[in-house]
Amino acid sequence: MKVLLVNPPKSLDGREISREECGIGAVPKGFLPSQPLLSTNYLRNNGIDADFVDAETSNVSFEGYGVVVVWISVLKTFYKDIKLLEKAKKEGKKTVMVLNEPYFGFEAETLTKFSFIDASIKLWER
Repeated sequence: MKVLLVNPPKSLDGREISREECGIGAVPKGFLPSQPLLSTNYLRNNGIDADFVDAETSNVSFEGYGVVVVWISVLKTFYKDIKLLEKAKKEGKKTVMVLNEPYFGFEAETLTKFSFIDASIKLWER
């Protein structure tokens, strides 16, 4: 099953938002989304057909993918980020959020509230 890993578009006053472990908040322009890129490479090295897309710079299409993984920020862009998962679920894809959760219990609340998310991974559980 082909996997698409997505870095959502930046949306805080035109600045990029870090969705990575130890990187909450707005970051400098040109910030490299290293964790989604490294995860894509890891999957490929282990025989899984995986691609990475930065939703800010690319037109995101879920066609041809069975699983869509989206990095989610809890800072200001949360609802915008999960809309990508909602869109993927409407297109019949399995959905996974990688959540930078600094608050105990937020992951469970999110999975309960948004039934279009099939699974969640906390950054430090990868």
